[in-house]
Amino acid sequence: MSREFINERDVRFLLQEVHSPESLTTYPYFGEYDGETFDFSQKVGREMIGRGGGKIINISSYAGLGGTDPNYLDAIPYNTSKGALVVFTSNLAIKLYSYNINVNCIAPGWFPTKMTKWTLDSKSDGILKTVPLGRFGRPNELKGAVVSLASRAADYITGHVLSVDGGIGGCA
Repeated sequence: MSREFINERDVRFLLQEVHSPESLTTYPYFGEYDGETFDFSQKVGREMIGRGGGKIINISSYAGLGGTDPNYLDAIPYNTSKGALVVFTSNLAIKLYSYNINVNCIAPGWFPTKMTKWTLDSKSDGILKTVPLGRFGRPNELKGAVVSLASRAADYITGHVLSVDGGIGGCA
């Protein structure tokens, strides 16, 4: 992609930190807790208003889009918090569109991280049967979603949840 196609300064700082799916949930600006996401969105939203626009990309989970099989992910509080982030994203998109700020969300499926290690180590065969692509996600597959939503090609996309889940969300 050409330099003018993407706001390189903003995407570069993010991609330097996105070495793995795990860094999306441990990087301070993409906290797991709704309060951290809210606080960060306020901070960058104000800065983006001053700059005349921008892109906010939240990270949720496929688990926030509906119920999950308790054999693999029996975590109602986790699912609920990720679902709240989906609603937060669409609500924030409505509030900020007049400032030329797009707000979208990425909902990853199963990616190897510290958080998913135990589950994937003990239940990977069963989980893979539920993923149409038959494998777990790879780190670069999340980077592509971030770059796409941050690019000018996504200027007409706001309030959207992009599932990067190997098709698992379509099978629910």
